[in-house]
Amino acid sequence: MSSITSTATWIRHFCLRLASIHDEASYIVPIQAVLVALFLPHVPNFAWMRVIWPYDRLLEYSHFEIFTQVLIPSFRPFLHLEKVMGMLFGPKGINVLNQVIYAVFVWLIADQCRKAMPGPAVLRRNSAIGLVAVLPYIVLPFYFAIAGGRTIADPIYTYGIMAMILFLFRINRRDYKVTVGTFTTRFAMQLAATIVLVDLSRPYGIFSIIVFMIAVTWIAIKRRIGAKLGIRIVALFGATILVVAPYHIIQQANAGSIILSNWGGCNLVEVFPFPSALERVPNWDSADKQDQLKSAAMCKEAQAEVLAIVKNQPTQALGYLLRPKRLVQLFGPWGVFQYSGIINLLWTIPLFSGPILLQWARALLLSTQSCQALFTFTSLLCWIPMILSFFSHSGQEAAGVLMGFYLPLYFTSLIFCQQHLRLKQEDSLVYI
Repeated sequence: MSSITSTATWIRHFCLRLASIHDEASYIVPIQAVLVALFLPHVPNFAWMRVIWPYDRLLEYSHFEIFTQVLIPSFRPFLHLEKVMGMLFGPKGINVLNQVIYAVFVWLIADQCRKAMPGPAVLRRNSAIGLVAVLPYIVLPFYFAIAGGRTIADPIYTYGIMAMILFLFRINRRDYKVTVGTFTTRFAMQLAATIVLVDLSRPYGIFSIIVFMIAVTWIAIKRRIGAKLGIRIVALFGATILVVAPYHIIQQANAGSIILSNWGGCNLVEVFPFPSALERVPNWDSADKQDQLKSAAMCKEAQAEVLAIVKNQPTQALGYLLRPKRLVQLFGPWGVFQYSGIINLLWTIPLFSGPILLQWARALLLSTQSCQALFTFTSLLCWIPMILSFFSHSGQEAAGVLMGFYLPLYFTSLIFCQQHLRLKQEDSLVYI
């Protein structure tokens, strides 16, 4: 019994010290994360999957051709800027541009997590809760060192989801007056930019936008906002849709799908590797890979073949879907099984993914007391990448997908717990 008591005392002192360190050095973590991001070897946005490669091929495209012919699931508006930098400074200019933009969004992500952290008093008063909250934040630089180094689409999508979550929490607070006065032009432009970033950075961004718009509508109805403000919000959504719609229209015309990916069907074959469907997948080591229209057509045929077989052979399809190796690759922390080795897994679970899931579970328990709908909407925004990944690929996208899952989930859990404490003191949240 004495050993248990001494261990508990040691853990409590460790938690208190950790809270003290966090209080004193919370600003250091974003700086460390940015330094890591700046020195990581990145995959340029245009070179995703080496469809446009080498960089000279990007320069051969006109800006109009980039807009109308490029179908790869990269952050397409950024291709125009990469082309300009390539013309002025060559491949080094493109690489520096990608590193700087990646680092900027890493800073924004880390800084938002810092602002959402519980205050020092809370950390000291609740040592176990403080430990769960602080650990993922402290290891953020290590996270970016292992899971980073991909394209700018990863942090852009992640930050966009976090900005959406923050917006939902803000307008849901009772002490936040949602009026025409608070819905300024600058505020509207920031919200519109967030929607555009999310939609164009990931193929499944369109589903996140739909969930976000439903959530805003729900809160607006519950808050009984005036007709004038309602018209402004509808106009904002309409204008934003007009901005991103051309990309989806071009995708539909060229690839037969409004989702901004021309390889969805081929990824589906990796989940359900039926022999007849595998025959329709393009040879990625040949010129088929760089012929975007041809590869899109072949992937669409493969998708149709898979769906037909799944309908006729559901048992075999379920076996493919639930393969243990696939599930491990898909849901292992950041995909470190295939990217960074088993050693990193030994610290990611106890220091990062484990505490984040515990923090989210705590927020889930608190949501039974208040704000169930708000918690559902914000959590769904976080879980969308995981839900869709379960049916769409076999783990090869895990590193990028899990960045857009764990960090927004951590962020929304921190904010929800913070708001719950405030609710107990000020009754500042709307029960919906």
